[in-house]
Amino acid sequence: ELPVAPPLLRAATSAASAAGIELVTLLLGSAPVGPTTVERLVAHCGTLPTVRFGSTETCLQVMGTPLVARAAGDDGLAARRRPFERGWAHEWKGVPTCGYYIGRAHPPHTEVRVVKSAKIGEEGYLEACAEGEPGQIVTRGANVMSAYVNNADATAAAIDAAAGGWYLKLGDVGFWLAADDGGRDHYWLARDSALLIRGGANYAYEQINAELTAWAATHYATTEVEVSVIG
Repeated sequence: ELPVAPPLLRAATSAASAAGIELVTLLLGSAPVGPTTVERLVAHCGTLPTVRFGSTETCLQVMGTPLVARAAGDDGLAARRRPFERGWAHEWKGVPTCGYYIGRAHPPHTEVRVVKSAKIGEEGYLEACAEGEPGQIVTRGANVMSAYVNNADATAAAIDAAAGGWYLKLGDVGFWLAADDGGRDHYWLARDSALLIRGGANYAYEQINAELTAWAATHYATTEVEVSVIG
């Protein structure tokens, strides 16, 4: 019966561990891995989620939690938790911009970039975003489909062959942060329908909501206001 009561889950995990049985818990869904999910896994299973990111057109996975650190012996829970926490605490230009950890690309199989625009012909098209700057996620590599069947127009709009085969239609907004080992950790922020582009700069609606709410609180001395930015 779901949900499994925490004492029962801990007892089953302990019994399996004592018997030398390794348990793998699969959480399948299409939602960001936030603090609540991480806290529950740590409390109930003593582990962190292994995150995967992708879409149907990318054979499901183009990024994920790197396993290299664990293979090298870094099994410290705190060390593997830091990438998650950095995303939750992220700010861009002084505005809280909470991002959810989605891992790293898998070279040479996949490449990932965060760019100012993923629309062919638009200002900032495939122009790389700075560290921490929200932008649109694009990818290319062997994990990406080659075409939509019998639909050349849709294929041309989704995959820019002239620019090196970048797949443009993930529809996700995110940012990247440099890790201690020199790698790039990527974070999911929102769908691109929640991204406002003005003058070559990208702003997530959540950022604008936060600024307007703070402005109202300062100028009208009240927090009894709801803000919704619609593009």
